[in-house]
Order: sequence, then C-alpha cells, then structure tokens
Amino acid sequence: MMWDWYIFLWGCIGALAPEVARIYKRRQKKILVKNLWLYIIASILFIGLGGILANLLNAQSWLSSFYIGICWPSIVTVAGQKKPEDLRSLSPGQITQPNVISSFREYLWILIS
Repeated sequence: MMWDWYIFLWGCIGALAPEVARIYKRRQKKILVKNLWLYIIASILFIGLGGILANLLNAQSWLSSFYIGICWPSIVTVAGQKKPEDLRSLSPGQITQPNVISSFREYLWILIS
C-alpha cells in the first residue's frame, strides 16, 4: 500500500462535511463550547483520521475516499457503542448547564452518539 495525499485530502474533506453540519446544528441550538481550542484540536484530529482511514482502506478514487470520510463518524459511532459506566449513568438532568459543552469527554460523547 502506498500513501496517496490526494486520497488523504478527499477523505479529510469527506470527514469535514459532517463536522460542518454538526457546527451548524449547534449554532441553531445556541450550544456553546467552553474550551474552543480543545474542540478545534479534536475536530482537526477527527478530520485527519478520516483521511488516514481513506488511505488505510485503499480508496481507489476521490469519490470513494470522500465517502469513507463521510462515513467515518458512523464507523466511530458503531465502534463506540459500548459506553463506559460513568457515561451510561449520566442523565440529562445531571448536567448543570445543558447548553454548554464543558469538557473534552462531553465533546467526544457528542461525536459518537
């Protein structure tokens, strides 16, 4: 397998598409991110992993790598179906500020749920 930057780029663009939709949805609901830099770093890593996955799955065209990038959040969601006990016991009433994402763990939980 050979690394292809073109495939990586299209995988990243595909992974960026759901993130843009997620940001737009949060904007509509007026959900604030408390630690913006951590959110940006996690988003960049998540998008980069879409490009890496497109290369690892040996995508043959820009369209297939774009599709792999778009599906990457779904793959993470399915892989993350086993919830840690502390997150399983967390109910919406226990969150003190429901419109603020206050920790990196909450952001990751939103990504996989």
